[in-house]
Amino acid sequence: MSILISGSLLSEDNRVLRLVTKKTLENGYGSKIFESIKYHLIVGETDFMVPHEANIAKCNLEALSYRPFPVLCVMGNHSKNYDISNMKEKDIGIGETVYQIKDKPFVAYLKRGKMYYIDGYKFLVLGGEPSFRLKNQKPRITWTEQEKAELSNLLEKNFEFDFVLSQIGPYNVNSKTYDLLASDKERDEVAFFNDKINAKIKFRHWLCSHYFRDEFLSEGEKAYHYLIENTRVIDRINGRVVLHRENEVITK
Repeated sequence: MSILISGSLLSEDNRVLRLVTKKTLENGYGSKIFESIKYHLIVGETDFMVPHEANIAKCNLEALSYRPFPVLCVMGNHSKNYDISNMKEKDIGIGETVYQIKDKPFVAYLKRGKMYYIDGYKFLVLGGEPSFRLKNQKPRITWTEQEKAELSNLLEKNFEFDFVLSQIGPYNVNSKTYDLLASDKERDEVAFFNDKINAKIKFRHWLCSHYFRDEFLSEGEKAYHYLIENTRVIDRINGRVVLHRENEVITK
């Protein structure tokens, strides 16, 4: 079995949707790997529940429904859909419950600051980022003190993971990879918070999105993947964990 990873999937930009359709995935990875995908994890922002974009989001969901695997999203900080009051919690057998918003295709949001076991891998799931790129964009819900305390308790007992999922990476890594805006440097509290988490834990790969081009950085045993224009498939080959790229499937 394998896991598909992709970046932001927003209604106003269908580039990522084209990356994750059944046809594109079969062409890029081959039918054998496509048929092995058990989950699709979205590490970028989504807007499946935004009322004024409901028709476009509905089309996105319809396109995803042609694939046989569920979609699990990372919950963002300022995301337009960060209202869990009407969400249904469901246990799908990956450790913690998820917030389900759709039956077909199955779409749910992973909880922020929780640990999940997905397809035999250990995931730490973090949140999203405040964004100040647009004048009308304001930070919304950031980490609460209760969430921080619960995460701190979790990391006291569990500090080794296979993968970390978030919408934005640690600030120190972001700044090495991108030319950050002044607003990011001054106010990106979630990225600074991720710095503290990054220093405390061990992991193989940190998977995130948020910025507008793909990047990769390796520091020691830790690797950081920023995805927006490409996807990855987590797979095992002869007991070794690999991340396939489109049209570059590893065979050994």
